Amino acid sequence: MNLSNGAQSSLVTAFGLLVAIVAIVVFSGKLGWFPSFGMITPDTYTQFRDAPFWRPYLTGDFAMHYLLPFAVIVIRYTYLPLLIMRTSVVETSGRTSAVGESRSGRTLSV
Repeated sequence: MNLSNGAQSSLVTAFGLLVAIVAIVVFSGKLGWFPSFGMITPDTYTQFRDAPFWRPYLTGDFAMHYLLPFAVIVIRYTYLPLLIMRTSVVETSGRTSAVGESRSGRTLSV
């Protein structure tokens, strides 16, 4: 199936969005491991109201809010190099053969 570049780009984007939505539903909604929105919880924000602007970023609460989006982005961009490597292997294995000679003079076929 041949798709245009626009259609391929749309499918890649839709895949990333789908992974993000499923991650939010599973890990935030069902399991309750991560918060589903916001940068920090309102209670944490009120604790650091008079602190320097960078202080809330050093809390564990911020880390919990940051971890799920970061993991989804890592998953999103990890599969692209794997897809390129797979395509290279398929293209290479599709060749008829690569012929060379070993040191002993025998012909090698790969």
